[in-house]
Amino acid sequence: MQASQQLNKSKFVCRASRRQRAASAVILLILLALFGLVSLAAHYKISLSPYGCGFKLKYDLPCPTCGMTTSVYKFAHGEIFGYNGAFYVQPAAALLCTVLVVVA
Repeated sequence: MQASQQLNKSKFVCRASRRQRAASAVILLILLALFGLVSLAAHYKISLSPYGCGFKLKYDLPCPTCGMTTSVYKFAHGEIFGYNGAFYVQPAAALLCTVLVVVA
């Protein structure tokens, strides 16, 4: 193999600087805080929107995504089927969680 055809690993792998690592740590902490907030809201049944669901208010139809947080919470705690399980609360979110588990 000629020298011009060889891969130069330094172009593909680059160490992150301290500033980049700090930025990624801040982003990670923000994401963890948001997921924690959603988890607490689902656990204690706290509405994150003071006005309710905008889709339901505007069109007077059941929202296709309402209940996703509760469904994911129930799926994560093993309440998948049954009267008050993840598939009963929001079938689309439960299906999405099932697909993500199978893919993982």
